[in-house]
Amino acid sequence: MYSVNRGAMWSYAILLLITIVFTFIELNQPYETPEDAQSRFELHFQPIFTFLMISASILAFKLHKRLQVFAGPIFILLGSFWYLWVFMSFTIGWVRMQGFLGLGFGLIICFILTIYHLYTNLKNRNKSSM
Repeated sequence: MYSVNRGAMWSYAILLLITIVFTFIELNQPYETPEDAQSRFELHFQPIFTFLMISASILAFKLHKRLQVFAGPIFILLGSFWYLWVFMSFTIGWVRMQGFLGLGFGLIICFILTIYHLYTNLKNRNKSSM
C-alpha cells in the first residue's frame, strides 16, 4: 500500500478516534440547560445496518490485494461509515450530525485520494509507453 494511503488512513483514524472520545466525554457532563438534554446517550441498535457494515468490512479485507492502490480510499470510506454507525447507534439528538459530518469528510478524502491515484497511474502509464 502506498505511503500516501497509509498516512491518510492513520491521520483520519486518529482524528475520528479523538472526536469520538471528546464527544462522549462532553455527553457525560451534567446538563446545564434544558437544550443540553437534546443530545444524549441512547442505544438505537440497527441490526441490518450492523450486518451490512460487518459484511462490507469482511469483503474489503478479503479483496484488499485486488484493490491495490485504491484500498486506502476504500478503507477510509469504510471507516467513515463505521464512524456514522457509532453515532447513529449510541447517541440521539443533534450530536448525530457529527457522524454525518465525519462521513462527508471521509467522502472528500476518498475523492481526493482516488483522483491522485488515477493521475499517478495515468502519468506512469504514459511514461512507460514512450
